[in-house]
Amino acid sequence: MNIMILGASGFIGRNLTAKLTANHQLFLVSRKLERLQKLQIAHPEISTITWDQLQNSPDLLKTVDVVINLCGQSILGLWTKSYQKKLFDSRIKPLQVLNELLLKINHKPHIISTSGVGAYGYQLPEEYQHAFIESDQAKHTSLLSDIAQQTERTLSDTLQQNTCHLRLGVVLSPKGGSFPLMKIPHYFGLGMIVGDGTQPFSWVSLTDVLGVIEHVIMHKQTGIYNVVSPAHDNNKSFNKELSQSLHRPLWLKLPLCIARFFGQMFIATIIQGQHVSSQKIQNTGYLFQTTNVKDIK
Repeated sequence: MNIMILGASGFIGRNLTAKLTANHQLFLVSRKLERLQKLQIAHPEISTITWDQLQNSPDLLKTVDVVINLCGQSILGLWTKSYQKKLFDSRIKPLQVLNELLLKINHKPHIISTSGVGAYGYQLPEEYQHAFIESDQAKHTSLLSDIAQQTERTLSDTLQQNTCHLRLGVVLSPKGGSFPLMKIPHYFGLGMIVGDGTQPFSWVSLTDVLGVIEHVIMHKQTGIYNVVSPAHDNNKSFNKELSQSLHRPLWLKLPLCIARFFGQMFIATIIQGQHVSSQKIQNTGYLFQTTNVKDIK
C-alpha cells in the first residue's frame, strides 16, 4: 500500500516508519525535511515531502491509500497560554490542511488519526470503577478533553466515514518518550505513589500502538477505538510494578497538597486519570502484547 505519515519525525512516527517500510511504500510529510534526514538515511526507499510541497501539488494524494496522522506537540511541558495554543494548533491545523486538500481533489483514503484518552476528561474518586468506552462523553472536562474532541471533529463528515480515531493512553517505551524519565527516580529507590494512588493510569506500550495501527490498516477499521493496556492499572499498582521490575523498593508517598504545585500538566496526567476500556479494539481481533509494566520493550 501507499501510506502517507503526517508527523513522522516524532517518537511514534519514527518507530512506525521503521515497522511499515518493509511492506509498504511510505511518504513522510514534515514542515522541515531535515527532521526526516535520519529516517531517510536508515530507510532510503521512503519518500519525503514538505507541507508546502504537498499543498502546491495536492494531486500527490491521489496515489495514497492510507493517511496516518500523528501530528501534535508533546503534552510534556509548562502549560502556559502560548504552549496550550501550540497543543491545539499542532493537532488541528494539519488536519484542516489535509481536509482541504482531499476535498479539493475528491479523494477519500483510509485515514488513521491519533488523539488521547484525555478525551474523556477526568474522573472523581467515586467514579473510578467505571471504565470509559468509546461512546462515553466527558463529564468533567479538561484541556486534554477539549484538545482531543476538537481534533476528532476537524475532518469533514465525508472524510469521517473513512476515518479511524485512535485514543491512546500514555505511550511507554524504553526507546524514548516519558517512560525513561519515569524510571529515573525508581532507579534510585525514590519512586513514589501520588496521593492515595487509586487514580487510574491508562497506559499502552509503543509495541501495541504500532501493532494496533497495523491491525487497523489491515482490516480497514473506521470509528473510534481506545488503545490502552487491558491491565487497568492505577497510580499505586503501576509504580509498584515499575519498582519491582527494577528491583527497587517503593516506600515514598507524595501528598496531593504538594503534588498540585507541580503544575497543570502534572495534575492532568498524574493526579487526574481515566479508567479506560480497550475491549472494542480487542473485539476486532487485536491481542495486546504488553499487559504488565515489566514487559514493556
